[in-house]
Amino acid sequence: MPSLLRPIIPFHNIDIRQISSRIISKSPTCHEIGVNKPYFANFEVVQGFFEQQEEEGVQKTPAELADSSFGLLDKSPERWENFKKSIADLQANAPEDVSYKVFFCGRHGQGWHNVGSDYYGDDWEENWAKKSGNEIITWGPDAELTPKGREEALTLQKGWKKNLDAGAPLPEKWLLSPMTRAADTMALTWGANLQDQTPIFCEALREVYGMQTNDQRRDKDYLMSRFYQCDFEDEFSHTDPWWKPDERETVEHSHDRLRGFFSYAFRLHEETYISITSHSSTLRAMLDVLDHPHKKFETAEVIPLVVKAVRKQQTEQ
Repeated sequence: MPSLLRPIIPFHNIDIRQISSRIISKSPTCHEIGVNKPYFANFEVVQGFFEQQEEEGVQKTPAELADSSFGLLDKSPERWENFKKSIADLQANAPEDVSYKVFFCGRHGQGWHNVGSDYYGDDWEENWAKKSGNEIITWGPDAELTPKGREEALTLQKGWKKNLDAGAPLPEKWLLSPMTRAADTMALTWGANLQDQTPIFCEALREVYGMQTNDQRRDKDYLMSRFYQCDFEDEFSHTDPWWKPDERETVEHSHDRLRGFFSYAFRLHEETYISITSHSSTLRAMLDVLDHPHKKFETAEVIPLVVKAVRKQQTEQ
């Protein structure tokens, strides 16, 4: 059984005041756009760009993925320029009812709940996940990053710098889960690259919720004071509207939630390149919605997805 190390003081109040003071207009929630009646009806991954989409079972460490251009199949020196040109060509030649975006989907770094889960094993979900911690560490509500998790995010920052220097597209929009481990991972990963940008908290990007305390989010006032560089989608609830101590979200509902997210992203965000910081189960649900090969997301891992969306016909809306 692995040891539980006594945690250092939680990593609160990342001071990136210089990064952004710009306030952008609010965005409706993913559920407001419509889990049940999405503006965009069909979503699929475009094949031919990344190895993860070509074969189930491709598994590299986050560092190996970053070193391999996040799995880009093109290994030429012009690989990222070729990629950006290909995406521009897809968009330029798309029918009126089709849109394309590239999502860089990342999982947060290691949190204290991950330590607890590894330590307690089979007893985690049935017992310990429902508690707020033990006599040594705290994982709920809203589990914090561990020191290792922060280091993972900083390692990812180095991987991104290497790829940006090689011509990778810098995201134009940052969308993230309202859990603090996701927000801290995003801030540590992107740092000064967030200059003049305002990341947006999206409720639909949070982890599967209910019963486990690590997935119960903080209230909006707390998030506003701690992550003052971020904004919120419209109608973002002050308190957690979804978490219940005796009910866990179903897989089917998480799929509906992620379809709603994609509809939201395509309908209301005109940007092509979008960064997502979320959670393992949510990202797996996202892959299911896109009929993408199954993949285990390691902590602080990023995979890109080129997504094609087809609008509903007017008569179906």
